[in-house]
Amino acid sequence: AKGNYTLEVSLGDMGDKCISDASDPVFVDVLNFPDKPAIEVSGPLGFCEGDSVEMSVSVSADYSCRWGNENGILSGMNGTTYTAKESGKYYVEVTNQNNCTRVSDSKQVTVASAPDPPTIIAQGSINFCRGDSVELSTGPNPNYTYQWRHEEANIGTNSSKIFVQNSGNYQLVVEVSGVGVCSQVTSNTIKISILENPERPSISLDGPDRICTG
Repeated sequence: AKGNYTLEVSLGDMGDKCISDASDPVFVDVLNFPDKPAIEVSGPLGFCEGDSVEMSVSVSADYSCRWGNENGILSGMNGTTYTAKESGKYYVEVTNQNNCTRVSDSKQVTVASAPDPPTIIAQGSINFCRGDSVELSTGPNPNYTYQWRHEEANIGTNSSKIFVQNSGNYQLVVEVSGVGVCSQVTSNTIKISILENPERPSISLDGPDRICTG
């Protein structure tokens, strides 16, 4: 707590009989921390290489700022704004006129390039009878999101595989998670053909329907 502090020394075995005079007082002042800074961003935190996002913080004019990431303080980044162009977890330290410092929560920035287009493979014949199905799949990646398409219409869920029963052209659109459409790529096309079952046959006899053995 704020106030004046003094010290007295006594002999351990003599209780309160042998006590020194109190020392000169020392004044301790408790200074206030600045409010915890909150980083604001100018756009999405995920984007493709060559783009950027501006981060800013609102503080008093007599406060100082230092920006950093998981590798430490960024040299020369002392203003109230910082433009991030690389992946990382960014934060800002704010110091007030009392030389007391508070650190913001970090913001995760993800920068990525578009992946190679995926190749979808049919796990069976792509020509089958109505009522059957075939699995289409590509290699899974936990950093990607998946969108299947049938004749340009979105189908299915966020998965690297899908079972299909209808004829037509199928494709898969892959996107780096959290980055957006600039990282989208489209797979090869697989065409599924449904073979119609033949009509129910009808048997006709060219003779009697009762015959003798042999």
